[in-house]
Amino acid sequence: MKKNTIVPDDLIQTIEDFKNNLSGQTISIHGKDYATVAHRLAIARRNLGSRMKIETEIVSIDKDTVVCKASVSIGDRVVATGLAEEKRTASRINQTSALENCETSAVGRALAFCGIINDGIASAEEVAAAIEQQDKKIQSALKALKKLHHRKSVDVVHVHLPLISWTRKQFQKVRQSIAPVVSSLHGSWLGERDGMKLAANHKESATWRNPNDLAILLTGSWYARYERAGVLASNICVANSQATYQDFMDRYRPESDWDCRVVHWGVDHLMFYPHNGDDEDSQLAHESVREHYECDDEVAMHGKPSQNKPLILAVGRLVARKGYLTLLKAMPRIIEKIPNAKLVMVGRGHMKKKLLSQAKKLGVSSSVSIESSLDFHSLAQLFRSADLVVYPSYYEGQGLIPLEAMSSGTPVVTVDHGPLPEMVDDDVGSLFELGNSQHLADEVVRLVNNPKTLETMAQNGRERVLDRFTYEHNAAEFELIYKDAMS
Repeated sequence: MKKNTIVPDDLIQTIEDFKNNLSGQTISIHGKDYATVAHRLAIARRNLGSRMKIETEIVSIDKDTVVCKASVSIGDRVVATGLAEEKRTASRINQTSALENCETSAVGRALAFCGIINDGIASAEEVAAAIEQQDKKIQSALKALKKLHHRKSVDVVHVHLPLISWTRKQFQKVRQSIAPVVSSLHGSWLGERDGMKLAANHKESATWRNPNDLAILLTGSWYARYERAGVLASNICVANSQATYQDFMDRYRPESDWDCRVVHWGVDHLMFYPHNGDDEDSQLAHESVREHYECDDEVAMHGKPSQNKPLILAVGRLVARKGYLTLLKAMPRIIEKIPNAKLVMVGRGHMKKKLLSQAKKLGVSSSVSIESSLDFHSLAQLFRSADLVVYPSYYEGQGLIPLEAMSSGTPVVTVDHGPLPEMVDDDVGSLFELGNSQHLADEVVRLVNNPKTLETMAQNGRERVLDRFTYEHNAAEFELIYKDAMS
């Protein structure tokens, strides 16, 4: 592609963006992974916007064969064309969808000739057949479940939404022929999508660059039908927060006798525990963490909240929905009041470079670190060595990070939105207005400047977790739910 043709920079960026966002966006056909036309088109639209135009036309059509042509234009110039042919007799799928499949295939070929392609060109018919094959795998899994039941009787089938793609009939069949169904609700597909839109409205950077987020944006409505099936056809549903319960209630309008219980997730309180200065190994690990992040004043080294060199921790996937830009925007105000404050963000994701760039633009890069990979033990140590955990997320089904912090004896600053207030209040931390970086900064500064309050919050948080949010509590509640389902 020559430099002086058709807006090359836009197209080159589109190709690079596509290749960087393939994960989870392919269909396996004959052992090769093909990017769907929908995914390729979404990437192109995102980069080129209204400047890209796709036109299709029927070249020929008769009772047996359809031929379509697609043209991709950028500005006023045609970049590429694609031709496709489909025979109505080629498969069962084409008997009813030959024209639609032909048009989609032509668009896919045109995009491929633009360079937006991975392993090769797959026809729409092949993609449809691959999806059909996935449906067969679901059927196979159901058969395997039935076989297991015949071998050793199953008392309860416990599934997790939105991770299961059963139809309402399939849920009913399992209930009738195998066992009662308990469905855990972990936040909804559409809730995730709306959370991303909310983040975008608050100018969170790179909102749609994560492949998983893009998948939710494009397919949320499709998979929501399976959530609806689970809600309407399960014996008992279990929401992981009151907010999740209300979300599913509002979206899917179940009958008045809908049996849905709220059971919050628990955390491993044996892994996430407070700092113990009397234990030599624990103390040495704590000192190592504080020294590493240059938060090693004498008070902090003795395990007390530091006003001079506070260590602020944020944990979660590096995606826009987690609200990291809001947190970064709060840092200049925090550092103005507490010059030696340090922020450590822990998580994997596509946004690391973007966040570091934002930190540099805001003039706080020397005060910000990002850890992309920590084992659980190192993360647990960081939780207990931090002075404060900040969790600015725009959407959660529940959110485990605040509980892990509380279990570690570390107060939490989080949003006044969704399920977070169900776990965090003034006794264990603070709530700030969703997306309000100034309010977030003020709350962090307020708490850091009140070390006695932080100590009390740390103790209260640990007690709250032990009282309400442990694995043992989860097990006891689910045991009762299973008994109710079987009765």
